[in-house]
Amino acid sequence: MLIARRVLLGGRLRLQSRRAAHLYVGGGGQSVRPGPSLARAVAEDEHYMRLALDEARVARDLGEVPVGAVLVDDEGEVMARAHNTVETSTDPTAHAEMLCLRQASKRLESWRLLETTLFVTLEPCPMCAGALLQSRVKRVVWGAPNKQLGADGSWISILSSSETDTKHPYHLSVDVTRNVLREECSTLLVDFFRRRREQNQEKRGEE
Repeated sequence: MLIARRVLLGGRLRLQSRRAAHLYVGGGGQSVRPGPSLARAVAEDEHYMRLALDEARVARDLGEVPVGAVLVDDEGEVMARAHNTVETSTDPTAHAEMLCLRQASKRLESWRLLETTLFVTLEPCPMCAGALLQSRVKRVVWGAPNKQLGADGSWISILSSSETDTKHPYHLSVDVTRNVLREECSTLLVDFFRRRREQNQEKRGEE
């Protein structure tokens, strides 16, 4: 796993990555006690995931499935932020990740989003995972597992970059960090769908 820390470079703060010996959050959500450098990396990831959660709450308030995302460059600047707008835009491709990629590509005037990290509150689906590979995003950080449509191992494995996985012909590796603020991301989704079921039951009761 790549971990990032801020360093002063030419008078500007820059995110510097290096290899970590262990994941700080395991596949089951269990935590590993971090050292000082790893603790800084965890804090960085949680900061940006909270920004993605802010976007997810906007989606929830609009009646959309509450998923949010932010795209960050290697200097720590947020290049794009978005939330699901599938219902309001009547566009099945309007997932938070897709909208972030479109915003950033327009801003950078390039479809190659090299040296960027996408933070998203839900494990990407196959459509979004494919777009992340096509856009050359370097790292993906997600919060809650997507058990029905997750493309990082929950359903199928597109983003996974283990030695046994088939490599993408152009984008040979994507660094993936999983389960960041998992409980907060999951709770937002669980609460949303519970309320939706309750509302549907109330409507059926009125008929």
